[in-house]
Amino acid sequence: MLKRIFITALATIAIALTPGAALTAFADDPTPTPLASLRPPSGVLRQADAPTASPAPTGVVAPPKPELVLFVGGYQTCSCNDHSFDAYAARATAAGYDVKNFGTDAAFPYDTYGHVADSGRTLRDEVRALSAQYSAIHIVAHSLGGVVVDQAFAQGLSASDGVATYVALSSPHSGSDAARGVRIVNAIGDDDALRRAASLGGLGFETRSDAVDDLATIRPVPAPAGVVRLDLRESTDFLVTERDSVDVGVPSRVLRGSLDGHGGVLTDASAIDLTLRTIATRRVPLDDRSPKLIEATERESRLVGALALGVILVATAYFCLRRFRVRGPLETLIGQRFPAARRKPCP
Repeated sequence: MLKRIFITALATIAIALTPGAALTAFADDPTPTPLASLRPPSGVLRQADAPTASPAPTGVVAPPKPELVLFVGGYQTCSCNDHSFDAYAARATAAGYDVKNFGTDAAFPYDTYGHVADSGRTLRDEVRALSAQYSAIHIVAHSLGGVVVDQAFAQGLSASDGVATYVALSSPHSGSDAARGVRIVNAIGDDDALRRAASLGGLGFETRSDAVDDLATIRPVPAPAGVVRLDLRESTDFLVTERDSVDVGVPSRVLRGSLDGHGGVLTDASAIDLTLRTIATRRVPLDDRSPKLIEATERESRLVGALALGVILVATAYFCLRRFRVRGPLETLIGQRFPAARRKPCP
């Protein structure tokens, strides 16, 4: 009997000391006290009340890639010291874009005297090489540069290469009447008088080059799908006329021009603003000018274009007639006062 009582007592003590029995009280215990030192009450440290720790990082989030504005210069520009786009580059930089001139990378040279198809192929390759570094690439081209960009698209450049917008400034998408006249004269013979005449006004225009030959025969390239396009030109542009700038299917705008219509578009505040707005919004801005102003500007453009075409026809006829030994006071004036135009070297 004593043995059973002793065993029962030991079992009772063992059960009382186990964790599972820590909160159990005997019915005859007037003041049951839980064994807090062994397990705290369930209401003290519930998971919901525990301090919240920051979740462990699952990966590093890369910062957004920048966007690039790529400038493509015109005929006889030199990429190494071309300041044609300084006004545009300043605005783009202030807006947070990276800027770059096509041709400054030795791996992708740009010869503005060379065939436009070759330059277009090089431009295409550079854009593709740059696309991994940027979330978008915006192309701004002037004059011959626009034809080079056209050729890049003709050779496969597209929105899939990261090109978001393309703004062409005074670009002869349909070729140049002036280049056609020069080509006719060149076909007759090497006319030194033409080369001298091409330097009138300090232009120093080189009349014999592959680029000039290409401009005499080039035709528009269809607008690339997915790329926002805009053509801008000044009404007083005597070098790239309305006939030259035809670009079917592409929104175009003629701006009230300065005296230097062809080069003036590079510093025209309206052209710069329209270009940057197109880049920022990736859409062509609405033309909020009055109908009268638009009509007056386009009328001025047509008048300048007709005058330019007339000058080209007369000059072409004159230099062709020289083959038959026709001479006049113009030749004497040109020969005495103006040296033959030479290619501008790149320092």
